[in-house]
Amino acid sequence: MLGYQNELRIGIVQTTLDFHTAWKNSGLDCEHMNPYAELAVMKEIRYAFKRFYELGKEAPRIIVLPEYSIPHCGLKDLEKFSRAIDAVVIGGCDMFVDGTDVRNKAVIIIPGKWPKAEPTYTSTNVYFGKKYFASFELETFKTLGLTGVPDIHTYILDAGEYGNIGVAICADFYDLERFLIYKGKVHHLIIIAYNKDYKSFEFLAEAISRLLLCNVVICNAGYYGDSLAYSPYREEYKRTIYKAAGSHIFTSQVICLPVRELDDNQSAAHDKYQHGNTGFSAKTSFKWPPGYSKLGRE
Repeated sequence: MLGYQNELRIGIVQTTLDFHTAWKNSGLDCEHMNPYAELAVMKEIRYAFKRFYELGKEAPRIIVLPEYSIPHCGLKDLEKFSRAIDAVVIGGCDMFVDGTDVRNKAVIIIPGKWPKAEPTYTSTNVYFGKKYFASFELETFKTLGLTGVPDIHTYILDAGEYGNIGVAICADFYDLERFLIYKGKVHHLIIIAYNKDYKSFEFLAEAISRLLLCNVVICNAGYYGDSLAYSPYREEYKRTIYKAAGSHIFTSQVICLPVRELDDNQSAAHDKYQHGNTGFSAKTSFKWPPGYSKLGRE
């Protein structure tokens, strides 16, 4: 490892999928989104990836899509888009149903030569799931005669020169145990969501960003909106890296998150609170949480 890159370019795709029409009438009342919704959301996704592809060397290295935004029929296309741009894709999928069991899962598509930006004909799909279902999901599952199966695992992605990434789906952002596991281990936290209560997520993003000393990215469905990216800078005006305010808005945007500078601050915070070394404190760009400990720093 030669060290971390200065920044990580992330593409945020805020699709406008509407639960009330995508899964028929009132909320989710069938197992999978209907064909018209599949065509509509894939049209938005194709448009976003076309824009990213046209950026060439400035294209994002990771692209994030909201919870429930990827139809199963669109996965093969998404794999091709991922390989064409040489970008990892993290996005929520339509429901996975096995008999009476149902799971809310997200896919991580990794091009074969990533993080190298080189052409490849191979990619790998990895899946992670949701632990805490929303009340409307549980009610819908019950109506359909299904049982929600939670994913009890916590995942950390080793993105090499771009740092370590924690991931979660929507309501799992409220899981305090998850943050105890992530503290001192991640540089970025990515949340994919289909969330009405976006204001609570905004407040939580600032708190978690400062407590974990990491970047926080929330990609919410455009039907409710307010996707955002937050970094724990010392100066308040720098902290909000990105915010897409308003509902029923489709957007695709590339943002840049600090990596090397953040990692330096994580290491310095560890040295200060674990060993009493304060030599770096005058140069710090980020707000350090008291008692911070960085895994692997010893």
